[in-house]
Amino acid sequence: MAKVFFVSDAHISSTKDMAYKRFLSFIEYVKKESATDLFILGDLFEFLHGHGGYVIKKYQKLFDGLKALSLAGTKIYYLYGNHDFDFKLPFDFIRSSASFNNIEVDGINCMVFHGDGLDPHDTKYRFLKSIIRGSFFKFIVKFIPDFILYRIAGLFSAISKNSGSSKMVNENRFLYYRDYALKKLSYTDLNIVVFGHTHVPDLSRINLKNGKFKYYINTGHFGRNGTYGILDNDFVYIGVFNNKMLLSE
Repeated sequence: MAKVFFVSDAHISSTKDMAYKRFLSFIEYVKKESATDLFILGDLFEFLHGHGGYVIKKYQKLFDGLKALSLAGTKIYYLYGNHDFDFKLPFDFIRSSASFNNIEVDGINCMVFHGDGLDPHDTKYRFLKSIIRGSFFKFIVKFIPDFILYRIAGLFSAISKNSGSSKMVNENRFLYYRDYALKKLSYTDLNIVVFGHTHVPDLSRINLKNGKFKYYINTGHFGRNGTYGILDNDFVYIGVFNNKMLLSE
C-alpha cells in the first residue's frame, strides 16, 4: 500500500539554514518510514534554473540523501515552483515536471502542483511569471555565469515574495486555492489535489456516498514551520516535522 509524502517551500538559501538541516533530517525520516513516493512541490531552494550545477554542487549532501532514498525504493518527484523552475537535473532517480495533473499512485488519482499563478488577484506575480518563464529569459540565462545568475536570483526572489504571497493570510487568498481544488475534485475522477505556494497548511475533504473521501492538501511552509502532507493508505493528514500532527481528518 502507498505511503506518500508531500513537501514544499523549504526555501533553502544556505547550507547554514535551519531549513536545510531540517530537510536533510526529513529525507532520513521519509526513508525510515519506507515511503513509496516523495513529492517535492517546488521552492525547495530560493533559486534553481537550467542545469542546476551550482545548486547541486553547493547542496551535494542533500542530493546524495535523495539518491539514497531512491535506492531504498522511494520514487521521487520534483515539481517546479516559482523559485525553482525549468531545471533539468542530471539524475535518473528524480522525475521533474511543472505539474502532475493526473498521476496514479497505488490506484489513487492525484493532481500535484506548486500552485503559483492560480490566484487571479495576483496580477504582479502573473506578470513576473510571464517574464521569467518566457523564451527570452530562458535564452539569456544560458550565457550568464552561475555566480552572477544566483545574485540576480536574489532580486527575483525578493520580488516574488512581495508579489502577493504575504497577503495570503491577511486577505484569505489561500481560500481560493482550497475552492479551486474542491471544485476540481467534485467534477473529475481525482481523489487528491495537493498544492504548496500559499505557505498556509490546509486540509479539506469531500464526503462521497460510498463512505470514502476526496482530499485537498496544502503542504504549507516546510522551511519555516516544518509542515508536510501524508497519504498513508486511506489516512490523509498534515504533519509537522517533529512527528506531531498539525491537522488531521
